[in-house]
Amino acid sequence: MPLVDESRNGGVSSLFIVDEEYQSVSSSLSEFGRLMEEKIESYLAILRRVSQEGIADGLASNNIVAFTEVVRTLVGQFSMITGDAKALCESFVSDIDAADSDFHRW
Repeated sequence: MPLVDESRNGGVSSLFIVDEEYQSVSSSLSEFGRLMEEKIESYLAILRRVSQEGIADGLASNNIVAFTEVVRTLVGQFSMITGDAKALCESFVSDIDAADSDFHRW
């Protein structure tokens, strides 16, 4: 089902926001953020293992350690981004509901 359902009713355009779809997207974003955080942690564990057990010395080792530090900066980023996107989805629905109730008071 689409997030927005546009239809025509006797020549008058109507716009229906499908709240459930935004809630579903919101939940999916949270799950995506959680999964990405898990993948980053797994990737960091692999990089640490390679630097400790696979390539212990030299330029390649130094580069892996440096790269690991860069990857470490990604920890928490996906959760933050998807959390912000989730909040936007949720606030969009409540903002539309508030605007819709204001409109129907007139």
